[in-house]
Amino acid sequence: LCNQVEYAYFVLQGAIQIDITDGKDSSFLDLLGRGSVIGANSVLSENNWNYNATCKSMQSTLVLLISKATLLSLAELYKDFEEEL
Repeated sequence: LCNQVEYAYFVLQGAIQIDITDGKDSSFLDLLGRGSVIGANSVLSENNWNYNATCKSMQSTLVLLISKATLLSLAELYKDFEEEL
């Protein structure tokens, strides 16, 4: 992920490993499964995040890609949307 994230990814099936990298070394951060969301906070926030993460599918995985425009629309329609993520 980068500081200009345009999509969030909802894990519908499978498992995704998240590693944080600093340019040369990589560190395990988390293992996400069904129901997890990747990138939504970066999409909805106006902050410029300054980190790099690598996402790697650990098995057959199905994700739903949601655009920034759609997430922002949902956040406007449903007040609790951001808190539920």
